[in-house]
Amino acid sequence: MDPWRFYNRLVLGVLGLMAAVVLPVAWWLEPLAGDLTRLGGYAENMFGPLAPHQRFHPPLARPGPLDQPIDVLVIGDSFSIAPPGEEGSHAGTHWADHLAALTGLTVRVIHQNRLDVWDYLGSELFRRHPPRVFLYETAERYINRRPTAPTAPLPSPHPAARPEPAPLPLRPRPEAPAEEVRPLHTPWTEPNFGEAVNYLLKAAARNLGADSTPAVVRALTRRGLFSCRQPGLALFIDEDFAPWKRDAALLNQKRSTLNRMRAVAEANGHTRFAALIAPDKATIYADHLTDPRPDTGVLDALDDGEDTLIRVDHPLRKAVNRGVRDVYLPNDTHWGTPGHRLVAETVVEHLRRRGILADIPREVRAEGGPE
Repeated sequence: MDPWRFYNRLVLGVLGLMAAVVLPVAWWLEPLAGDLTRLGGYAENMFGPLAPHQRFHPPLARPGPLDQPIDVLVIGDSFSIAPPGEEGSHAGTHWADHLAALTGLTVRVIHQNRLDVWDYLGSELFRRHPPRVFLYETAERYINRRPTAPTAPLPSPHPAARPEPAPLPLRPRPEAPAEEVRPLHTPWTEPNFGEAVNYLLKAAARNLGADSTPAVVRALTRRGLFSCRQPGLALFIDEDFAPWKRDAALLNQKRSTLNRMRAVAEANGHTRFAALIAPDKATIYADHLTDPRPDTGVLDALDDGEDTLIRVDHPLRKAVNRGVRDVYLPNDTHWGTPGHRLVAETVVEHLRRRGILADIPREVRAEGGPE
């Protein structure tokens, strides 16, 4: 036989076999939606949420501009706004949108990959146009890397102190979020071959005991905490169980950095600062995991007892223990709609307790606004 003809037949046979396997899988897989399903090569068919989520159209918390009067500025990570280049994927679904809806305040949110916190605090922009409230948000699993200390001396934030401002009025907005359901079918004309190959390769490696992905499946001691087709299992990221969480010296350093950030931000007498640490998924679901359990003391170590830290971990854990579904998404490291909404409510309560927000007017309460 002509060797070239044999080679061509072999290549075509291999390609045909691959197409016969990959194409049906590409049609079977539901559209990729979660970061853990993507990283671990797991199927949305197993771990994708089935409950609807909420989205504000248009988003109520926007990136800018920052050279105008701002009530609340959030510099955060993907818990607050999608990373650069992916903004449209989750626009209108974050806690900052719910915060704007609950309060009626002007909320601006910037991803920290676009604007460094210390650069901003030392900038002429902050000097001339300071927000009334500055919220710094980062995920618990990144605490060993951020926030970092300033690399250069910061100038005096303002040439003169400003008078103590009055509490911000609280006027809930009438906009209601729309309910959306994750797509459950891949169009026959748009099979995702890349997703199918990723799933097949990582599933094969898992079955051969060679899984090198950061996503891990853990059994739950309580069913029904997620709205997926695997109610007794949950996906987590391996960083949730990292040993650095027991490093007391590191956590003391990070607490000092947050306190320094607050001191610089509030030196003008106008801005009030708070840090929001988005707890790891395993931190919140720890009561429903068997050993090995994650270390859950990170936020306690970061809390200075002076209201620098907004403790969203307590209400999130209580909601999970009450059986609220999808506080975190089953296919993702981030919050679902119940988590985002609860975080926004906790931020409102924190700011009201500190006197930064005024109480809800009586006529708003009578109309059915939040208590």
